[in-house]
Amino acid sequence: MPSLNAFRQAHPRILLEMVTSDRRLDLAKGEADIALRAGTPPSQANLVGRRIAKDTWSFYCSRAYAKRHGKPASLSELANHQVLGPDPQAFATPLVDWLQRSIPRRTILLRQSSVGTMLASLRNGLGVGLMADFVARSDPELVLCFEPGIDFEYEIWLLTHERLRNDPHVRAVLDFLDRHLRSERRRFVSSDRPRRAASAPRPRRK
Repeated sequence: MPSLNAFRQAHPRILLEMVTSDRRLDLAKGEADIALRAGTPPSQANLVGRRIAKDTWSFYCSRAYAKRHGKPASLSELANHQVLGPDPQAFATPLVDWLQRSIPRRTILLRQSSVGTMLASLRNGLGVGLMADFVARSDPELVLCFEPGIDFEYEIWLLTHERLRNDPHVRAVLDFLDRHLRSERRRFVSSDRPRRAASAPRPRRK
């Protein structure tokens, strides 16, 4: 990641350990120093952070899939495509509940238990799937099919525990990520962009 190279040049004595997981690491227990989280606004006590953007979701497919099968333009057109979906046992969220109500089971080709595997399947051209704009719009292999107009109160937050808010190493990483994510936000989804309806790193000291 070029942005991490820039951070390394500015802060050569800070070593970053990056953990990617669908499980929310416990910042209070020290499982991570900083978290980039998407979902409902944070409610855990003693967390401080910065709201980066709204977390919106749309349907995507790979460029190769679109070339072979075309792109659906609405929920009704998904019946003519291979749909990739999240495993409801792994994602107990209003978003998954909406997906189960909105898409017939017979159109689901594959259910998966992590965002990482869902993204890999989309990139490999296995089908069409719902993916966070924050993730998909920065991926050159994916193309937007349509925006379903889902209006859940999901947001993207950069968080740390209050005991670390003034730690100089943590502050350096927070400030850098905040600047980078906000400068790149136009590639994700604007928090103010209207939706069309359709039929974290951990700094370690050396």
